[in-house]
Amino acid sequence: MSSHLQISGTALIKSILALVLVAFLGGSSASAAIINVENILATEPVSLQLPAFHDDDLGGSDMDKLFKALPPLPGTDWPQAGKNGWKQLSTGGEGFNLDKPSETAVRFLAFYVESDRFQKATFSTNCTLPMTLSVDGESVTLGEKNDDGMRTIELTLPIGKHQLAMKTLFKADSEEAGPFQISLEPQEDAVLKTTTDPTHAVTIQTILEAPRVGQVSISPDGRFTVLRL
Repeated sequence: MSSHLQISGTALIKSILALVLVAFLGGSSASAAIINVENILATEPVSLQLPAFHDDDLGGSDMDKLFKALPPLPGTDWPQAGKNGWKQLSTGGEGFNLDKPSETAVRFLAFYVESDRFQKATFSTNCTLPMTLSVDGESVTLGEKNDDGMRTIELTLPIGKHQLAMKTLFKADSEEAGPFQISLEPQEDAVLKTTTDPTHAVTIQTILEAPRVGQVSISPDGRFTVLRL
């Protein structure tokens, strides 16, 4: 009886060691898979015009500065398809198509990415239009195009859900922009998930950066309250 138990125990230990070895060898050779973004949110073209009064030196040609000065997104910080002029665009397996407007205009684009851990991920796109990128409202600088026509940048993504917002510039004399792709490459052994759903949890950063009430005033009849932030 004791001999049988001893043999069974030895076999069990060998099996556990074998499983650990397989898991270790399998994990060491794992590589991060590139994620092709299939859906994004987009606005209609927003006309980009110079102010009615400007220096003669501008002469209506300084659109690049106006473009870069625009906020990452118009309106709400977490846009949603079907609200405030946002709609969902899909690649259809070929890429995102943005129709050229009849005048100089900007189109705002956005999507969300969920990270399972703190990681360094690589954002890539082959969009030929002038483009800016921001992560959670903070602007980042896209790299120059490489030999494959891709522009990339390494992003720092803490655990949780993040907003990636882009804006593109169509100039009146721009050529038609062909379909373009957007991709993300997670850090090795990390996981990224892309979505157009803005639902997200409240984080400590949200709380710390939320507006704070500095003063409260109530009207004499008690019908109105004024908050000073």
